[in-house]
Amino acid sequence: MSRADPHAPLDAVWMRGDACKGLFFRADDLPRDYDDRVQWLARLMGSPDPTGRQIDGLGAGSIDTSCVVVLSRSKRFRHDIDYWCGKVDPVTGLIDSRGAIGDLAAAAGPAAVWLKLVEPQGERAALRLWQVNEGYTVEARFDLQDGQPVEVGDFRSEAAPFPGAAIELTVFEPGSSTANQDDDEPKSTRRLGSARRLMQGIVVPA
Repeated sequence: MSRADPHAPLDAVWMRGDACKGLFFRADDLPRDYDDRVQWLARLMGSPDPTGRQIDGLGAGSIDTSCVVVLSRSKRFRHDIDYWCGKVDPVTGLIDSRGAIGDLAAAAGPAAVWLKLVEPQGERAALRLWQVNEGYTVEARFDLQDGQPVEVGDFRSEAAPFPGAAIELTVFEPGSSTANQDDDEPKSTRRLGSARRLMQGIVVPA
């Protein structure tokens, strides 16, 4: 999809993932051209802004709280969602996408549900995510209630001052064959993270 009107409202979810905050979008709602897309995303966050305050956008004036994440249904074998992420520099508006922003992996699975890219059933979701920036797989498991991610719980993350629901993450090393096929000894690490929505609704680009 190419946005005929770059100022048309679109759905987004503003979420905390561990120690970072980001604005999550569906890829199909964004400009198709990469350069147009990153410029559009930076402007939405309020950058470039010489003051670094991002006063005319959704950014929070800090590179760790001015992140953008783009989600799409995956076409990769045994994957549900592809996610790309970047940190918007508040002053210059440049988007650094060289890393994976590992903290936001905790939010990528729930965000995909909130944006209706997947509709998991039962009491617990198990989503397989492809991290586009660095090329590796993340498995995210989290509780559901009435088909929606549970956000209230007693798990305490060092990154956040308030408790929430735990999200189980299994991160496979880049190049691991588990990204495409079965592997008797997958190279992975497991950790618990937390994420929750801060805001969900319609954003209006400038």
